[in-house]
Amino acid sequence: MKTIDILCEDTVAPTTLEKPTGNAQSKKQIPASSSKQSQDASSDAFDQKLTTVANNLGINKSDLLRIMHFETAGTMSPSQRAGNNPKAAVGLIQFTNKTAADLGTTTDALSKMTAVEQLDYVEKYYKSNKLQPGTGFVDLYMMTYMPGVVKQNKPDGFVLGIDPKSKRWSNEDKNANPFPADTSFTCASNWTSNPAFSNYADSKGRDFFTVGDVKKVMQGHRH
Repeated sequence: MKTIDILCEDTVAPTTLEKPTGNAQSKKQIPASSSKQSQDASSDAFDQKLTTVANNLGINKSDLLRIMHFETAGTMSPSQRAGNNPKAAVGLIQFTNKTAADLGTTTDALSKMTAVEQLDYVEKYYKSNKLQPGTGFVDLYMMTYMPGVVKQNKPDGFVLGIDPKSKRWSNEDKNANPFPADTSFTCASNWTSNPAFSNYADSKGRDFFTVGDVKKVMQGHRH
């Protein structure tokens, strides 16, 4: 299904994801790796820093950990990229080039940090987007994946991607004007290439997806 983008500005991009299973991941459940950076994500130092960041943000630590586990396809690697493109989003919450620049760094610099070091930028990202204390898992994901939706208070029915051949929407439809921030990654292409999302769309026979669809998919990853 070929789609166009509807709302993708200021987006932190997800990787091709795997569905988490079981309860919230603890530091001992994070897959082991031989790389120094990935081992850092299962260290006591990382766990302590994660606790501090979550407390500073006023959110549930396990929710933040699950977001990072989801975004890195289970690797918890600060150098994890969304695809082979060296310009692709990177890290624990998949920082895009624009997001990295807004935070005063680059994706290349972020990829060379340890997981503990990168947590400073995770905290800085959420604070810069004015994350509200007490934000739950689904809303935390929306702020991570698509902060523009949250900032603009888009309703659940707001269309994020649509098949150009669809007869449901006209070119004049106010939601049918794409404005991706980064043409190398789009919300719509992520929807169709990411099993966590596309399987949901296929099961519904959909040629479009909405804010509410993303929330429903993520609700299934909450526990």
